[in-house]
Amino acid sequence: MAAPLLIAGFHYAICGIGVTINTVLLAIIVTRTPQNLKCYSILLFSQTLPQVSTCFTSGILFTRLIPKDFSLFHVISGPANLFGSEKISYYLWCLMLHGHAHYSIMLAVCFSYRYYVILHPTPKFFKIVLLVILVYLPTIWFSQSTIYDESTARKIMAARGESYIFDEQYTVTGIVNVLEPSAATAIGWVCAVILGVGRAMSQTLSKNVQYMSETTRASHREIVRGLAFQACLPALYSFSVASYLLGQLNLLNHVVLEYAIHMTGEACVAISPFLTLYYVQPYRRTLRRVVKKDEA
Repeated sequence: MAAPLLIAGFHYAICGIGVTINTVLLAIIVTRTPQNLKCYSILLFSQTLPQVSTCFTSGILFTRLIPKDFSLFHVISGPANLFGSEKISYYLWCLMLHGHAHYSIMLAVCFSYRYYVILHPTPKFFKIVLLVILVYLPTIWFSQSTIYDESTARKIMAARGESYIFDEQYTVTGIVNVLEPSAATAIGWVCAVILGVGRAMSQTLSKNVQYMSETTRASHREIVRGLAFQACLPALYSFSVASYLLGQLNLLNHVVLEYAIHMTGEACVAISPFLTLYYVQPYRRTLRRVVKKDEA
């Protein structure tokens, strides 16, 4: 069954915009970061690069997720089918999952960093690089799960009815057990860190306001405000969870909900760079200069 036209249009538009704006942000981070934000820019770069790959892989995969018992099957509807390889589709899917997990983890790291520099001197460059490398390790673990081979996945899906019998042009496989720690624990602790550090940061800024210049306070507050808005984005994953549970509990099985499970995450990684570009002042000024130059 082909994806509904409106769903397909929204999917490719979101992923296309996401790839473009994240690439623009990467270029600005590399070429226009002031010296006082160099260390922070390493974290932003580490967050933005996987966002590019996530938008790209999401775009070419166009995954429909179908829950059944404790398994989660995915049907690849996008251009990735042209590779004609189940393994390539699987590795692309792992890369996409890596991006979603790393995006959420880096939000928590960025929050923690902004809180740290309020109380302490800016860490040395090599320490930030080491932190980025260490943060990648759990992300790689989160993206690994045991999967069904395609023939087994097709048989299980076919047993659900005619609407779940897919043509050979689609790649069909699935995660054997969504309750594996790597599949089930990627987001919860991240949200806890963001909420805890965000509250502590707000209290610390209020207590130390008399010791900071107006420029320093404004810079901290603006970046923290941007991070706060970004921290709201993972809440959109709750819609993915709700869509999944409706199918898992057999309360509602619909093709739109099955595509929506992944598309909510696509929206998160596409919207996030807009907030960074707006709330980090040097990047906002750079973008404004470019826009005004083009208008002239």
